[in-house]
Amino acid sequence: GKSSRKIKLVEGEAFFSIAHDEERPFHVELPSNLNVKVLGTSFRIRADIAKNDIEVAVATGKVAVSNHGKLIGKLIKNEVLLYSKTTGQSSIRINKHINPVKIEFNGSTLDQVIKRIEYVYSIKISLSDKSLSNLKSTATFNSAQRPDEILDIIRSLHNLKFSSDKNHKTFKIYK
Repeated sequence: GKSSRKIKLVEGEAFFSIAHDEERPFHVELPSNLNVKVLGTSFRIRADIAKNDIEVAVATGKVAVSNHGKLIGKLIKNEVLLYSKTTGQSSIRINKHINPVKIEFNGSTLDQVIKRIEYVYSIKISLSDKSLSNLKSTATFNSAQRPDEILDIIRSLHNLKFSSDKNHKTFKIYK
């Protein structure tokens, strides 16, 4: 649709890799009135009729899971929400076994690269100089790599430098 993207998963398992589009959010309707709102991400859903639990596992980015319109959890990379269809209870845990997702750039500007990395890792990256935003990059990474590893490679491609806060959630790229 023009204002949203919606699908319904009645049963089974599906892996989604969704492009971020603020104008058209992506929703997955699940059994037991669960709804997954995608905030730009790749994730897996298991919703087998024979099993008691519905599972939502995030590989990259963020998703919000609600039940009857009430938020029950926001998930980021490597988090899994388990929802019991019989009790209505949910829990969130860390999953160390999510398959990495390819992060590929083919002649992308540094601005495009930054937006994609920010989205995949839920981090913030700034440029010290706007003139850097049009530098082009072609490379392939995966979500198993740490963002500082990826930024170090990009830095070396363009003879740049970068710094980060102690939690590695905010980065700055400069000459």
